[in-house]
Amino acid sequence: EGQEHPPQTTSKTRGIPHVLCDAMAPIRMLFHKEATIDAEGNYIAPSSPMPLLSAAADDDDDEGGSMLPPLLSLLGQLAHDSLHNFIKRDALESIGCIIPAAGAELMAPYVDELVPLFHTLTDTSIPNDDDDDVGPKEKKELLPLSKAEQQSRRETHRLAIHCTTILASTVGFEHFSTYADDVMGFIACEIAEDHFDSTSSKDLTSYLRGWTHMVDCMGADRVSPFLDAVMPKLLMLGGLACDVEEFPYDAGDDLPSDTPDEKYIEVPCLGKHPIILKVKVGETQAKLNGLVFLRANLIKLETVLDDHWLSSLASVTLEGLAFKSSPPVRRECASLLRLLGDVVVRRTSSSSSS
Repeated sequence: EGQEHPPQTTSKTRGIPHVLCDAMAPIRMLFHKEATIDAEGNYIAPSSPMPLLSAAADDDDDEGGSMLPPLLSLLGQLAHDSLHNFIKRDALESIGCIIPAAGAELMAPYVDELVPLFHTLTDTSIPNDDDDDVGPKEKKELLPLSKAEQQSRRETHRLAIHCTTILASTVGFEHFSTYADDVMGFIACEIAEDHFDSTSSKDLTSYLRGWTHMVDCMGADRVSPFLDAVMPKLLMLGGLACDVEEFPYDAGDDLPSDTPDEKYIEVPCLGKHPIILKVKVGETQAKLNGLVFLRANLIKLETVLDDHWLSSLASVTLEGLAFKSSPPVRRECASLLRLLGDVVVRRTSSSSSS
């Protein structure tokens, strides 16, 4: 009695962040609704606004009793002030679910508060061990991080980008005009510089998704100056030559181990040695992502896509129809080809009538 118990105290202290995360999970479940892309290539945001966010707690309350201000304030404070990256991530993910659910009318007043917050959380520049511009002393001071911590910071960065661009897409250019060019310029520059680890990089996918949101916000004419930075990367992804291939294999050799980016399938052959097929899982997913983003933006950008871009897109699509190892890739190419046909018909009709 009267004695302190440091182990228990420490355990309780460490448990507080996890309690916060447990408390945020129902928020994401309540508001999260997947956005979709319909057969025509249109980006369909989740239905909004959520009645719960705008419902009055008391009919006589002049402020309407909305739960949105305190909810955003709490989550913003957690995202900004927490020392734990997993809390920052959960708070950002919760905000990212709330924004499209609340809708433009409810979210517009918070643009000037949220964008600076998201901007501070995108600053996750981490020098590499082989960076010649950073000396040993600076490396020790700037990078006391494990690989897992670096990945955690990058995930926070990706979520901040997502929250910024989904906010832009939700409120529209009228309310986001102050930041639109800077955000689009940053995203286009990151995509064009091509410093990603691989074509299946989560960072690359995050930027391309953010670019799609900014297209929704800004419209074709305002986006056209950035096409030369982004379209080559999208076409490169959509045209990846990553189909299934036979892996050289001799009897008695050990079967190669699967990795997150590659899988090996043993196909028995009657009277012969089995055939080993190599499936490039990571590149195949990257190819599919590229095609999805191309289809999502084709109709919105058709007025500013010149014949060069349409011809390149047609070539990528036709090659993808013969892709053997992924039915979703073939389906995406078929949908994209149909949309391309519609664009060409409209363009031809417009030229004939003029």
